Amino acid sequence: MAVGVDHRVPEPLADAPDRWGGWERFHADRDKGTRRVHDAAVEPTRVGAYPGTFDPPTIAHVAIADAARRQCGLDAVDFIVNEVPLGKAGVRTLASRVAMLEALAASRPWVRVVVTDRLHLADIAEGYDVLVLGADKWAQVLDASFYESEAARDAAVARLPRLAVAPRHGLALPGGCVVLDIGDRHDAVSSTAARSGRVDVVPPEVRSVLERDQGAGLSDGPAAPG
Repeated sequence: MAVGVDHRVPEPLADAPDRWGGWERFHADRDKGTRRVHDAAVEPTRVGAYPGTFDPPTIAHVAIADAARRQCGLDAVDFIVNEVPLGKAGVRTLASRVAMLEALAASRPWVRVVVTDRLHLADIAEGYDVLVLGADKWAQVLDASFYESEAARDAAVARLPRLAVAPRHGLALPGGCVVLDIGDRHDAVSSTAARSGRVDVVPPEVRSVLERDQGAGLSDGPAAPG
């Protein structure tokens, strides 16, 4: 199934540093109507959508994406970020988060980085073969407070593609989903832990970007929960 293209591409943030070349590719691709910042090495035919804040991306994020790729037979997994994530505050800039994801993708030819202004998972995942998420995110999907009404929530859930869900803290899983096998060693891994100083849960290539940005004063915003 072809991936739906999001033509509502947001403008780059004014504080995106000149040293980061991602926005040049972003602007070049915008004229083609694409939303990808970092492409996979080959044009994929089966693609999974993995939306998140990724502030910062952790080893658990990588394990979840890789498990989805293997268990669902995906050619690529799109790590999808939004400038203003739903239900989040105090996150790093979009430029910083995409830079970290690009570092992650550089050594993983099946990873792509996508920027969208869509907020709800049903809209973000439109046109994808699989939606990849954690059980905690699934709980958010079912929270009617994020929608205009319970009917709107039910309609959004009905539009979701096949689900690949990583178990977390014993939370409920959707019926019929692909349960991702990532083992127990990632239970205590979270972006919150990483922001609190647990550098061991951050992939080395992402850690390098964090250290560089912190040295330049580019990612010193307050930490957001979750």
